[in-house]
Amino acid sequence: MDAPTDEYLESYYDGINYLDADSWKHYLPILMNFTLRNYTTSTSMVIDALLSSFSPPDREPPRLKMLNKQQEDVIVKVLDILAFDEKSIYKEEAMLALEEYWAPGALYRDNNT
Repeated sequence: MDAPTDEYLESYYDGINYLDADSWKHYLPILMNFTLRNYTTSTSMVIDALLSSFSPPDREPPRLKMLNKQQEDVIVKVLDILAFDEKSIYKEEAMLALEEYWAPGALYRDNNT
């Protein structure tokens, strides 16, 4: 039932960092949808906040480690688009998230993030 508008997300992007694990997981599809519609044309703080939430260190209780394999795979696909699409404005940030946590052999993947 919760379907925030783009304007809502732009107004309250700073709240992404404060979401508990369940709320963060709830908002992921909404935030990724926004990101995929805007990653080539907008330097949005919503996208910056989402990418920041994908990077270690993880929180307590954890957000990153609560995802199942299918959810992780979707995040990796989104990060791959952001990192490797030549039109992406977020290449560096997405590459960093992949290198730190999401790609095979990532720096913090198997450690306590």
